[in-house]
Amino acid sequence: MRNIDPALHPIGEYFENIYIGKAWSAPLFPPRFWNVTSRLHNSIPRTSNLVEGWHNRFQQKLGCHRPGMWRFLLELLREQNRTENTYSRIQIDRFPRHARKKDRLVNQKLKNIHGNIRKMSTMKYIGAVAKLI
Repeated sequence: MRNIDPALHPIGEYFENIYIGKAWSAPLFPPRFWNVTSRLHNSIPRTSNLVEGWHNRFQQKLGCHRPGMWRFLLELLREQNRTENTYSRIQIDRFPRHARKKDRLVNQKLKNIHGNIRKMSTMKYIGAVAKLI
């Protein structure tokens, strides 16, 4: 943490202890828990926005925040039918996964940046990624 304002050292130490680790100690949350590089290369969403979107849609279908048990189960069965239908269409390749154009562009730029990681300094890499996110 050379060349960094000493007032910022506690923040750096926090990230080292929690996410990065030191030569003599492992981090609390190792990179395998939070690193999204493999998701990026496999075109898997980096966020849980899809889950949040599903939850909001399901709640709208229910029409209330606390449905009765039978109403909940009926809507859950309908959701299961929709899911099985979607799965069948994916299996026969008639339902390609579409991401928003903005997300596709960000993912492609992130892939390009990550592909050049060995040619960049750490700070330049972090800066390039930060601009996209």
